[in-house]
Amino acid sequence: MAADFCPLNAAERSQAQELIGADRLEQLLRQWAEEYPRRETRTIRDPLLRSLCHYVEAATTPAPEPLDLIAMFIENVALLRPATPAVVVEHPDHCVIHADAAMLQILLHELIDNAIRHAMHRAEIRLELGSRPGCSLYLRDNGCGIDPAQGSTVCLPFRSIAPPHRERHPAQRMGLGLATASRIAAAHGGHIRIASEPGWGTTVSVLLAPLRSA
Repeated sequence: MAADFCPLNAAERSQAQELIGADRLEQLLRQWAEEYPRRETRTIRDPLLRSLCHYVEAATTPAPEPLDLIAMFIENVALLRPATPAVVVEHPDHCVIHADAAMLQILLHELIDNAIRHAMHRAEIRLELGSRPGCSLYLRDNGCGIDPAQGSTVCLPFRSIAPPHRERHPAQRMGLGLATASRIAAAHGGHIRIASEPGWGTTVSVLLAPLRSA
């Protein structure tokens, strides 16, 4: 992959520069050209670079296979679980879909990380997997919620929804978590819905297509 290839279009590049600065973006793009082809995004320590790599990966063509999400779901909760608050996890015994394992790993990581970060100053978040035809994944947090004025842009890239008075996690400054998850859901014939009430929290619902018959 050419080192001078930019994984962002002109509008995305301009928005990213406004968020993190032109110099930081150029540094990330140089690192991306070196790190992304290795496809080991979970080992990348820089949270901004990892967020960018996830966003790029979400635009690739899926390589579906039968996949049970439960172990992947539990692994990501364990990886991202903070010391506080309490994280309540509910899930069925199995949730089998036809999906790209690497892309679903990213989707779960981004959504669980997003839910946990937005509930860091509250008592509890709730993560659930619901059983329906296909798989419905619900992530509920009791954080600050989303301003209704931002509702139509929350899944667009390079949009940060953190309140201006709140300290933001480095990856959150890229504003790519929900945009990445939305890309991956769409690539699998699914979609994301967000229900939120300021001051009471947010529910992110992901509907994925059912396992195809052989």
